[in-house]
Amino acid sequence: MRLAVSAALIAAGASVGLHWRSAAAAQSDPGARASLDITVKTDGSGGAAMIALYADAESYGGDGEPARAVRVEISEKVQTVSFDDLQPGDYAIRSYHDRNGDGELNANPFGLPTEPFAFSNGARPSFGPPGWDAARIELKAGDNAETLDFDA
Repeated sequence: MRLAVSAALIAAGASVGLHWRSAAAAQSDPGARASLDITVKTDGSGGAAMIALYADAESYGGDGEPARAVRVEISEKVQTVSFDDLQPGDYAIRSYHDRNGDGELNANPFGLPTEPFAFSNGARPSFGPPGWDAARIELKAGDNAETLDFDA
């Protein structure tokens, strides 16, 4: 299933506390644009995937807003969401599977997430979320793809 990201979905995703700042890195052709198809793999149990695309380390670390954000209703085990008209450059993704639909990444009393989460570049947490360098992906002009596997 392919879902196009509209301005309304981006606004809905941004309203759940995801963060953004514009892309700092541009390739030599200022008119070149990039698109990103994100394959979302879940157990298909419902809820929503909350996905935020960050354009720099500062916003990824919490000091800004995401370049794009979207909430994707989970209706199948594999779905695709697309972000179009992006400036080529470095980005990173933070996401989680909001199984109960409350708009929050739920955690246990020790602060450990109780809902599945995923980061771009297959980055894995180690005593906290992976840093920008681990999650960073380069988007080149044209079509790009990334997979977020919530079951990994």
